[in-house]
Amino acid sequence: MDGFGNTPIRRRAARRTPALPAAARIKRTASNRVHPAIYWIIVALAGWLVLSVWGFLGSGYAGLALAVVTIFIVIAVTVPLTLWGIARRYGRHRATAQDDSDESLSEWLAHEFDVDTGRMKTTVAAMEILLPIAAVAFGMTIFALVRYFDGIV
Repeated sequence: MDGFGNTPIRRRAARRTPALPAAARIKRTASNRVHPAIYWIIVALAGWLVLSVWGFLGSGYAGLALAVVTIFIVIAVTVPLTLWGIARRYGRHRATAQDDSDESLSEWLAHEFDVDTGRMKTTVAAMEILLPIAAVAFGMTIFALVRYFDGIV
């Protein structure tokens, strides 16, 4: 023995339950599909982004530029949303896998998410999916508020 077996870190590690064996991890349910609520949250955040972008409305051609930005955001949301709807309706997964459309978001978050590099918690996957659009929407809101309050003072 090396003399470090009775340290607090070693005692804490000994009390922990052992990690799941590989066979038990494989038996855990995993999904490779995103819950529909995540898509609708993306749509809501894109709407928030459009509203915050319009906070920069000013004189001149600003309205035209903001209309073009709004059209780009609408296209960026509707194309994937339309493809998702088509895949849900006519996709191959209907014949091979069970339909998880009645599963609640909290039930979906309790499973694991299967990606190309392995499995991850669905809460982590949901955050990684929502983080980019949420950061842009909230950041643009902060910029619009700063511009608004700078003009008042």
